[in-house]
Amino acid sequence: ALERATAATGKVEHELKALADAQAALRAELAQAAAARPAETAKPANEQLAKSVAQLGEEVRALSTGGFQSFPRHLSKTEQQDLASLLSKELKLSVTGHNLNYMAHQVREIEARGRGRIAAPASDILVRTAALLACERKDPAVLEIGTLFGLGAAAMWTIARPRFERVTLTLIDPLNGYYGDDYMPTEDDIITGVPVVRQTLEHNLRTAGVPDGEVHIIQGLSQSPEARAAAGARRYDVLIIDGDHSYEGARRDFVNYAPLLREGGFVIFDDYEVDIWQGVTDCANDLMAQEANLKRVLHHGRTLICRVTGPLSVAAQAPAAQAG
Repeated sequence: ALERATAATGKVEHELKALADAQAALRAELAQAAAARPAETAKPANEQLAKSVAQLGEEVRALSTGGFQSFPRHLSKTEQQDLASLLSKELKLSVTGHNLNYMAHQVREIEARGRGRIAAPASDILVRTAALLACERKDPAVLEIGTLFGLGAAAMWTIARPRFERVTLTLIDPLNGYYGDDYMPTEDDIITGVPVVRQTLEHNLRTAGVPDGEVHIIQGLSQSPEARAAAGARRYDVLIIDGDHSYEGARRDFVNYAPLLREGGFVIFDDYEVDIWQGVTDCANDLMAQEANLKRVLHHGRTLICRVTGPLSVAAQAPAAQAG
């Protein structure tokens, strides 16, 4: 199955490059036609070329995203270089564009072999993973609030695991449908139709090779006393806040779980500066202004990474964590 998936991915990448080359050639032809013909006679031809370019653009987008969602799965060479430079500067990671391209390939493989989807661009998953790779411990721990199908967490684990002795995932999610029953009265994902349930999550983690000893699933709402108590049994190095996207929900998750981070740990806010999730952006900005020891590290795409450099003022409101 892995060989078939790898071959299919290679074929898609070849087709994607061919379409991108064709799109570039059409753009060049369009520019040449506009320069060579009088405006009135060139207009019909230019309009047809423009339609052809737009159509090829749609085909490129469909190949890049798998055709069923809007989040891209490939990085252009410019994106590879820019992201490598950003991660090197802000996280002190020694990573090249080729490294990132391979990591993006791993993200696509995890998604292709699993059930459901990753609700983020591949580049955002790489940025999250970069925070994990920047951890100095040999056995870092990740706490993700809002895991959906668990494929993003599985991709992070797959990329990072060879570089550490152990990587532990703790995943909090009600696992009763996309955004819960209040959002949609069915347990199926609105894009793929795959049930957002514990069985799907466990299948994806097994398929990715995550051992039982390196994952803890906490099924329930993040604000529940049971979830807080279960998560509070350990300490973490990376906290991903990707649950309730309201201002109050994002702040509540920070208050409840950020104090569980070890000093030097990372807080990752998903959907930062995404227009429809203004509450997340406002919350993160307010927290950075209020917390002296919450330092902004970088913002890329939909992802904001902050670092905890000392005690947080909200620590007294959170459940106590056991040492570890």
